[in-house]
Amino acid sequence: MARRTLLALAALTIGCGGGGSGDVKRPMGTLKGKLTMQGTPLPAKTGLAFQHASTGTLYYTLTDESGAFEVTKPVKDMLAGRYDVSVTPSSLRDESGAEAAEAALEPPKPGAKKTPEREIPGKYRQSHLSGLSFELNEGPNNRTFDLQAR
Repeated sequence: MARRTLLALAALTIGCGGGGSGDVKRPMGTLKGKLTMQGTPLPAKTGLAFQHASTGTLYYTLTDESGAFEVTKPVKDMLAGRYDVSVTPSSLRDESGAEAAEAALEPPKPGAKKTPEREIPGKYRQSHLSGLSFELNEGPNNRTFDLQAR
């Protein structure tokens, strides 16, 4: 009788998700930081796109006039893990910042305007070529990305 009770409880636990992988919460983190080029902030509204290496999920944000940023799009909580980063000059996107995510996946369009004050080298516009990557840990994270002119 006790054995049947244990088997019934085990089946009930597994059937309710107690033993399945669907109820496992993935570690999440948040990201704030600063974007500069050789120590100097880039223009406000420069776009940053963060692509999760294992899932391909994109998160994006815009800088303020001091180069500071905080990821909130599409959501504030990001999956923990390795990310590849791309940077989109403010002159190549609209006010929504959506192009920051799109630019991470495609090469720059021919004839696109360039930021006259500080040109961002083309390699930074594609996450797989930028050389910018980092590990996002669970909880709050703070990162500085300092681009090089060449």
